[in-house]
Amino acid sequence: MIKIKLFFVCLVAIVFLISMTACLEMFIVEHALARGIFSDVMDDMRDIGYLDRDVERYYSEKMNKLGWEAVDGDYFQGSYPRKINQRVLKEKQEFIELQLQVKPSRVARMLNKYTKGTYLFAFYSRQPSEYFDVRW
Repeated sequence: MIKIKLFFVCLVAIVFLISMTACLEMFIVEHALARGIFSDVMDDMRDIGYLDRDVERYYSEKMNKLGWEAVDGDYFQGSYPRKINQRVLKEKQEFIELQLQVKPSRVARMLNKYTKGTYLFAFYSRQPSEYFDVRW
């Protein structure tokens, strides 16, 4: 009887460890995907000097397909500039600002709350623009 109890305790421990490992891997992959999307958008934004609506729409759809939710209805809330007439220029040494806030899956939210104290994946960067005006 003791052997059966010990067997079940070991089985439960093994299942628990495998589940925790799977949850951690899922968290790591989701965080890496969000960071990769942030880096791609930042590169595009630096090259053209503003956050283009098509780029924003493409990556928003991509994040929606992953099952993530936008905070307050906008993934890139707080980013500047967002319009072509506000485009920042390298020759004026102006900066772009990109902010990405994502509500990931439930498992990733719980692990992020445990590790970082917030349910959201949040990224922010302020970098110089690399866009040169052709008329310059």
